[in-house]
Amino acid sequence: MPRIYVSQKITQDTLSVSDADQLHHLRDVLRLKTGDRITVFDSEGCEYTAAIAGWEKKQVLLSIQACRPPQPERYRISVACAVPKKSRLDDVVDKLTQLGVSAIIPLNTERVVARLTEKEDARLERWRRIARSAAEQSRRTTLPAI
Repeated sequence: MPRIYVSQKITQDTLSVSDADQLHHLRDVLRLKTGDRITVFDSEGCEYTAAIAGWEKKQVLLSIQACRPPQPERYRISVACAVPKKSRLDDVVDKLTQLGVSAIIPLNTERVVARLTEKEDARLERWRRIARSAAEQSRRTTLPAI
């Protein structure tokens, strides 16, 4: 069953998803139709089974059918990693998310070639998207803090 992440806590029986990337994935890549079931997980770690109630041009309406409360974490692992050259930290974030790490800390060390500056919002947002995608793929219910 396909999985998507929703950043807000789900409190109602219906949900509207308007994120363009998720909409494209559900409509154009997976080619889901009205009535198909998906799994939705939120920022609290809850997992919901939902059915597609309807499509609109810029959003999909989901009907929540079942809720599974968050599972308690037995352990929390944080990994601090020096920033490698090029875009290799993308792969590090992906693999650590799939392994279940709770926090990923990019470090500027003395001998590191690639430096992080204060204006690295675009890279940080990219790493968060990669972590979200890896969590959806590996069936995690929480995202790591980056």
